[in-house]
Amino acid sequence: MKLRSARERDREDVVLLCKHLELERPEDAIRTYREVFPGERLHSRARALLDSLFQDQGAGFER
Repeated sequence: MKLRSARERDREDVVLLCKHLELERPEDAIRTYREVFPGERLHSRARALLDSLFQDQGAGFER
């Protein structure tokens, strides 16, 4: 749900979720989003947030 809103204030929550799920690429987060919300389009703002987070993290999120 944090990606559905993709607000800047959700950034840290998205980081925690990505770490918990041990995601390695933005595509991993998008795949998870599509599994949870089938048929719903991911807003470009959410994609930009994911790209920014994974760029900051480098090789992905580890616990």
